[in-house]
Amino acid sequence: MIQEKIKTYNGKEIIRYEQGMSIDSNLGYIIYLDYDEGNDSTITNHLKDIIDNNHVDNLNTLIIGCWAEPFEDSCQNIIDFMIDKKDYFQKLEAFFCGDMESEECEISWIIQANYEGYLACFPNLKHFGVRGGTELQLGVINHTNLKSLVLEAGGLSKEVVNSVMTANLPELETLHLWLGTDEYGGNSEINQFHKLLFGTQFPHLKHLGLMDCDYVDEIALTLKDAVILDRIETLDLSMGTLSDDGAQELFFNDNLKKLKHLNLRYHFLSDECMHKLKAKFGQLVNLVDQGEVDEYDGEIYRYVEVAE
Repeated sequence: MIQEKIKTYNGKEIIRYEQGMSIDSNLGYIIYLDYDEGNDSTITNHLKDIIDNNHVDNLNTLIIGCWAEPFEDSCQNIIDFMIDKKDYFQKLEAFFCGDMESEECEISWIIQANYEGYLACFPNLKHFGVRGGTELQLGVINHTNLKSLVLEAGGLSKEVVNSVMTANLPELETLHLWLGTDEYGGNSEINQFHKLLFGTQFPHLKHLGLMDCDYVDEIALTLKDAVILDRIETLDLSMGTLSDDGAQELFFNDNLKKLKHLNLRYHFLSDECMHKLKAKFGQLVNLVDQGEVDEYDGEIYRYVEVAE
């Protein structure tokens, strides 16, 4: 469950934007509706207000939170408005859409938008993120300045993952994907990551997260001989269903010692397996939040951390 909003983004403290507020370029701003407040145009009215008050040149970090009934209506009107008014938002460096706590809307209920062409409208963007996988589309991604791409979902579709895996992002340094589970639309497959793990895609990538994944054991196996481990500094396989089988593959992968950090937080490892990994990787590895498997009719069940 997601229990708090983003507090800092693009190195800026995030505060809530209120109508008529002056924009400080040293701060980031979140626009969202409280429960039963406003309608589907209220957030775009806030954006119009920023434009009309000539404050938009100071707006470099923007987060969109809860819009009216995000479990029934998408944020497409917000995205379309920004594309239509793109000339006003050319100073934008960081954008995140869907920053909601679970009490506002569960992550799998958030109805997202089609961002085809969105990134191309804002060439100065360095950071882009989205929460929610339902109806999410990215299309063709081509952006020469983007440094971080974060997609958080209870399930990312193979089409969305394919958009990322075929993207032209030569300056990308951070990629975090919450892959999720097929119960919530997460139907990506391990073979989609072959170019990323064994090729030269994203040559400046330093931080890779394949997170919240119910086939993380397969990822652990595939990482054997993966050339990307020669480039990245951190690998995040947290929030998934990692078992002793996957951990065994990680244990015998000496290339992981090149990393500065290996995040395996939230896992289903035995005490013995945890001890082995800690003995080999020491402070490099994060093994907190040991989960317990569920057993029903002789079947073992493990669940990703964030799904519904």
